Amino acid sequence: MGPGEGEWGEFADARTLMQFNTYFVSRDVGRAQAGDLLFHRQLFKAMPFHVMVYVGKSQIETGFTPSSYVVYHTGPVHEVHGGAGEIRRVLIQDLLKHPSPQWRPEVGNSNFLGVYRWNILPSSGG
Repeated sequence: MGPGEGEWGEFADARTLMQFNTYFVSRDVGRAQAGDLLFHRQLFKAMPFHVMVYVGKSQIETGFTPSSYVVYHTGPVHEVHGGAGEIRRVLIQDLLKHPSPQWRPEVGNSNFLGVYRWNILPSSGG
């Protein structure tokens, strides 16, 4: 049974999270707030919907311009650590220069679905 069919589950894929648990904020990653989700869709993949959590600016780094990060799980990768995948933390600046353009969180990238916020959080009105 799926969402809305009367049963609770312990797992939700990225598409389910996006459709039933979040609302669209913007396609501009500059509008993301800590805790927001960045969704991508890669049609050539077995599981086409992917999500990253926007962590925001580092609370540890010092200096004039602390960097913003996202975290994500690579998903099962057969070549890495027996196939379990891994959790990665990536600078937004590095993600914007990703060697595969479909992973860049840019307005003009049709694979980047945008920044979404959890339904349980109020809209900031912007």
